[in-house]
Amino acid sequence: MSIGSIIRQKPGFLKENKTGLIIHCTGCLTGGDLKNIRIGCCTSAFTRFMPLDKAIENIAALGFKSVEINVDDLAYFPSAMTGEYKNRLVRILNENSLCLNIHIDLNYISAYSCSIRKPFNETAKELVLPFFSWAGKTNLKMITFDPLYTRPFVKSSGYLKTGVCDSLYYTVSKIRRGLYGYLSRNIKPISDLKLVHGIFNGKLTFYRAATIDIIKFAASACKEIPVGIENFSEGTCTPENFEDIQKELNGEFGVLLDIGHANLNIQRGLTKEKSIYDYICAFKTPIIDIHASDNDGLYDQHLPPMQGSIDYYGVVSGLERTGYNGSIMLEVEGKTLERIKNSLSTSKNCLENMIN
Repeated sequence: MSIGSIIRQKPGFLKENKTGLIIHCTGCLTGGDLKNIRIGCCTSAFTRFMPLDKAIENIAALGFKSVEINVDDLAYFPSAMTGEYKNRLVRILNENSLCLNIHIDLNYISAYSCSIRKPFNETAKELVLPFFSWAGKTNLKMITFDPLYTRPFVKSSGYLKTGVCDSLYYTVSKIRRGLYGYLSRNIKPISDLKLVHGIFNGKLTFYRAATIDIIKFAASACKEIPVGIENFSEGTCTPENFEDIQKELNGEFGVLLDIGHANLNIQRGLTKEKSIYDYICAFKTPIIDIHASDNDGLYDQHLPPMQGSIDYYGVVSGLERTGYNGSIMLEVEGKTLERIKNSLSTSKNCLENMIN
């Protein structure tokens, strides 16, 4: 499957946008056809409560036809699974006719490679390669990656300097971000305190060369499966960033567009685009997948769509304008399993109504 089969080309949209094309948030949608978009769900919504196989079963029970396995723990890599468990996952996916996306956190691999004192690029390639064997067993659509923001471990002599400190920082920053998300969901006034955001947010460094090396490896490992990088922070937050990255890559490559990250980068002034609609339309690099959540513009809380500050009418308008017809993966969080299920059902219905 090529990226061309996931999206349609979008000739001339930049020129049209610059000459004053405006779609209001109540707007009338004109452009491509969204009827083939699949609404899916990320396993991260459930894996804090249950094993991966049960998470996929719950996603299927809610009526989703696409699932994204979020690989941010060693237990979710094929090399750590028994043959029986891998077969069970494949069986669940196929029995429920689920389209499958794999999303791999390179920062977890970096921390893991540090813990076993093995170079990052070797560790990443060994862990990533087995996923491509799922292509002939499941309806695997693509493999995408979080960009690397943890300094990659290279050799033992630099272990203390390049490994432990950055891995510890990344772990602490994830805890810090998670705590802010929890507080802002449950203590409303805190979401308006920019000082709190400053305390909980840290600047990250994008390790471009190491990220591109893994993307090149993945793209060459199985040319039938599209690969992509998620928009995140500095270095991967603007459409221009991805154009620069694409120049260094051969073969298929696309963008996993995280709507929540896009909103944060727009609100922080890291992009020249001032609206989510303009941001989506500015991409020349193909968009091959979507992470859908909402936030307050200060932090990535993974709220259900339409419960934060993001203009989701603008999102849908932008996707239609660019001719997108891939998947939209809901990436939401909640305090209880029941609340997550209710949020996912509501969000699924909301997006389907907006699209249709």
